Order: sequence, then structure tokens, then C-alpha cells
Amino acid sequence: MALTYTADIDTGSTFTDGYFTDGQRYWLAKVETTPHDFTVGFLACLAEGAKQIGLADVGALLRQCEVIRFCTTLTTNALVQGQGTRLGLLASRGLGAEIADGLVEPQLIAEIDEEVDAAGVVVSKPRPGQVVEAARGLLGRGARALVVALRGSARAPESEREVERILDAEYPPHLLGCVPVTLSHQVSRRPEDKLRATAALLDARVRALLARSLREAEDGLRERGFPRPLLIVHADGGCGRVAKTRALDTYASGPAAVVHGAAKLCGGRRETSIAMDIGGTTTDLAFVTGPVPRVLPLGEIGGRPIGQPLLETWSLGLGGGSLARMTPSKLTVGPESAGVLPGPACFDLGATDVTVTDACLVLGYFAADRFCGGRRRLSVGLALRALRQLAPASEPSHLAAEIKDALEAKVAAAIRARAGNLDLQGARILALGGGGGLHAAAIAAKLGLREVDLYPWSPAFGAFGASMLDVVHVYQACLEGQGAVDGRLPLGAWFRDLVAAARRDAEDEGFAAAGLTYEIVLEHAPTEAGATAAISRQVVSVDQEFVTLPDGASARMAWLRARFALARRAEPATLVPSAAAAQSLGTRQVLWAAGQDEQTTAVHGLEALAPDARLPGPCLVESQFATLAVPPGWTFLLEPNGWMHLQA
Repeated sequence: MALTYTADIDTGSTFTDGYFTDGQRYWLAKVETTPHDFTVGFLACLAEGAKQIGLADVGALLRQCEVIRFCTTLTTNALVQGQGTRLGLLASRGLGAEIADGLVEPQLIAEIDEEVDAAGVVVSKPRPGQVVEAARGLLGRGARALVVALRGSARAPESEREVERILDAEYPPHLLGCVPVTLSHQVSRRPEDKLRATAALLDARVRALLARSLREAEDGLRERGFPRPLLIVHADGGCGRVAKTRALDTYASGPAAVVHGAAKLCGGRRETSIAMDIGGTTTDLAFVTGPVPRVLPLGEIGGRPIGQPLLETWSLGLGGGSLARMTPSKLTVGPESAGVLPGPACFDLGATDVTVTDACLVLGYFAADRFCGGRRRLSVGLALRALRQLAPASEPSHLAAEIKDALEAKVAAAIRARAGNLDLQGARILALGGGGGLHAAAIAAKLGLREVDLYPWSPAFGAFGASMLDVVHVYQACLEGQGAVDGRLPLGAWFRDLVAAARRDAEDEGFAAAGLTYEIVLEHAPTEAGATAAISRQVVSVDQEFVTLPDGASARMAWLRARFALARRAEPATLVPSAAAAQSLGTRQVLWAAGQDEQTTAVHGLEALAPDARLPGPCLVESQFATLAVPPGWTFLLEPNGWMHLQA
């Protein structure tokens, strides 16, 4: 059977989104996330995609799929919530207390004697008896996996490998008492011991959780007839097989996919674009200023530096499921969320707390019988009851308007605070996610902006962004001691070793090594005291001997990015409308702002609009998965290609 489809799935905290295309047409799918087992929602989204396409079942889709990419929030959620494997740390004498930083319980830290000198030469090896005694103590106190972090192991990893050999002999892999061991140099080659160890601890904490979930997803695909490997979306702008994915690679991979999709579509613009993906639990934000996403040279996870570049994105605990609370002094919204269960009060699943979704329903933005394509019926009565319980003395609809306004004010303030030196005058918002179009115009107005862009695939933009990604493997090298000559850095044995590893891994995965292209990312030491590190990127060839450094710069870390381009499909032009798409939606009473009266507001079905449609506000434009709000004073424009704009 001819292979015709690609499928991209983005698992959020509340909804799991799918983007499916045959290169000419595309389909969107949205199902509720299943936090107890992300695999269930992942497979359900594929099944919904098959239904949208019109195939007999998910097996028919999988047998015709070329590629399936998967963004998962499991790593992000686990690290934010402190979940994962209970770790023990085996560290160099005097190093354990420096690097624990709350990642390891104090009683689960053990130090051993060994030494590597400043030149990277092993002065004394770890002693087997001491290593075994330390490990037994950690395991006896409840550690279920061990991380080994020794000084200088970025340049001299032999000592960490020796500890692993000792532990394998004591707890061999073929016995039930096998102990998972992570060596810090396998996760990071940073010369700074604390940064390297932190990255290893974070990776080891969630590795078992992630591996189990991804293996179950891949097994579920195989059982349903998918003959190819599942590709996992990485936060650095690529994807790879489960076997070639580190846990840290997947941290914030969903927001990263959003940024890459936005950069692809808006990279040629002169003005700044603000990618704003509002979902059920979080709002993910990023500034797009060119075709290459902005990168933080030294990224952080949970406020802890990990010593590797990360895309410049940030998340707010604000979304449709955010809870409203009333304190003696003010109304607050988020960061707590109702999640999928119990969800908003209007879902009628037992919740009594008010969410932003409840507020928007009462304000008239949602049709109770058409929410999420009609798959969930909302109860206005339950939403009103929750509002009255929150503030009995307040008029419910005006309180609802204040809740919606509070979310929009917090998002606008966060954008303004993070803009730094960026000139936001003339910037435009990219309204993404299920809630982006609902709130974008109001947020733009608070920032003094007059332009909002939307795309037909905006409600599932993370999944769309994932569809832009190729297979990318990343290899690290510590460049301490690698001097530059006349501003040129020799690509010596370290570079050849990385290329050899990339070619070997590509062939192991079934990709032709000859098809790889390479990029070197270099980290440069600050040229002034107090300055931050800088990052440069250069395309390189396997036989290249030098790379040129920026003026006055020196390189201390290198990442080789080996890319295998997946078949690139042209951007599809036709969204296949849902069979249930509404054609005539009439009017609704909508309260557009606190202190105002309700206004009779026209409601349009997006699928029924003609190309070049121009609609004055106030009005609502509904699609299968989202509602777009056009406030008074704004105008909605629809291009023939399906792109949409709001203009003030």
C-alpha cells in the first residue's frame, strides 16, 4: 500500500493534539490528555485522526504513515512536580554537597576517594571496596538508581567508567538486583563539575518514567500495524528514535515545536512576532525574530543551570483550566489548574471551582453544545453556580469578565517583562493553541499592538511545528585546551570522533550516513567580566579542518548537530472540514468587558466563510477546535490560503 500520510502528536497537560497531512490536505484532531498514562491519549489522538481522514480504523492510517512524531510533556511535568526515580549520588570527595542542590536527599549522597589532575590525568583510581560499600549504603537507604559524578570526568571519563565496571560486577544486569547507573559524562561533557552533575541527576530522575511511557507508545503502534520507529520530538529542534533520546532532550519539547513552527512561518519578517500558545493549563511564549529560533546559551530547568543551549521559551501557569481564587485583597487566576479531571465546573465532572473556561462560557464566548467539536456539552448553570460560590456578592457575569481580563493582563505583563531590549512597537501576536484566538486581541490591546495572526492549524500548532522537524542527533565535546590559531579553531580528533559516532548511529537507525549534514554549535567564553556566554553556529563538512571564531572569541564547548532530512512535504493548502461543521450559527449575547452591557454578537462558522472574508467586530468565528474573538473596534480578515488576521 502506498505510504501517504505523516502524523504529528503533541501531548499537552489538558489536550492532546494531532496534525495529519498527505502533502496536499491536512486534518486536525484533539482529544483529552490521559495523565495516568499518556500512551492512551496518544493512541486515541491517532484514532481520532484516522476518523477525521475517513479511514476505516487507526490501523489503516498507520499502515500508510511514513512518519509519526511525538511531543510528550512527561519529562516537564515530572521535573516540575519533583517526580521520578529516587536517586543516590556517588561523587568525588568534597563534591557531593556542592552539586546536590535539592536534587538528592542528603542521606543519599556518598563520596569516594579518587583524583584527576588539572591536565586530565588520572592520579588515583576509585577503590573497588570503597565504591561497593558506598553503593550498598545508598541502596540500603532507599536509592533505586545511582548517578556517578566525579571531578574532571569531562576530560578524563575513565574513573567514572571504572566505578560503573565495579558496580556491574557487584550488581550484574542479568540479576533482579541490577542497579541503573548514570555516568555524568554520558549526559554532559561540561568541564564544570556542578553543571555536568546537575544535568545527569535531572536526566536520571525521569529516565525510567519516560522510557516506560515511550516504549509503551511504540509497542502500541507496532501492535496496530505501524512498521517504522516512533520519532520523539526533542527540544533542540530535531527528533530521534526512542533508543537515541535522552530524557533531557524532551524537556519542553512541545513549546520548542511551537517555536520552530513559528520561525518557519514568520522568519522572513522584519518585525518581532510573539508566539503565544494558550492551552488548557499553560501559556507558552516566545519571541520570533528570524528563521532560526532564539537560543539561551546556558539553559535552565526549574531554575537550575544545566550548561547546554535551550530555546528561549517560557511558560505561565495560565490557560482555560486555570482556577480563579478570591483573596481578601484581590482576584487571582492560576497557576493552579483543574486539568482534565475534574476539569472546569461546566464539564459536569464534579468540580466546583471556577476556571477561565467557566467564565468564558458565562460571558457568551462558547456555545454549550459545540465545545471542542461538540464532543463535550457544557453546563452554563454549573458555571454560574461556581461563580456565585466564589464571590456571592458579585454579579456573576461581571466577575466572569474580571477573570478573563485577569488572565489577559498577566500574559501581557509577562510579555512586556521578558521583552528586554526587543522593540515591541509594531510587533504582532501569533495566536496559537486552543485559547490563543479567544484572548489574543485583548492581550494585544493591553500591549498597544494592532496586529494578530492566526493559521488554520493554530489550535494544534505544537503538532504542526513538530511536522517541520528532521532527525537530529547531537554530540558534545569539551574544548578546554583546544587553542585557536589566528581566530581559527582546528577541527581535530575530537571532531572526527563525533562525526564517526554520528555516522555509526545513523546507520544503526537505518539512515544512510552519506545523507547527513552537519552543524557545529560553539559556546564562547564571555569576553568581559559579568557577561554571559555566547553561541555561534556554522555549517561544516566532514573533511573540514578549521572553523572561524568571532573576533576575540575562544571556544569552550562544542555540539555537533548531525541532521538527516526527512521527506519534506510542501505546506498543505487545504484543511479538510469536519463533516459536522456548522454553516449558520446566528447570534449570541456576549459581555465583552466588565462594566459594560451584553452585546448581540454575530457568530460565524470558519468553514462557511468565503475567501477574502472581512468581518467587523464584535463577532465570534468558530471552528471545530477553537473560538476566535473579534472585539469591538477590531476586524477579522481571511486570506484565500486560510491564514487569518485581526486588525485594530
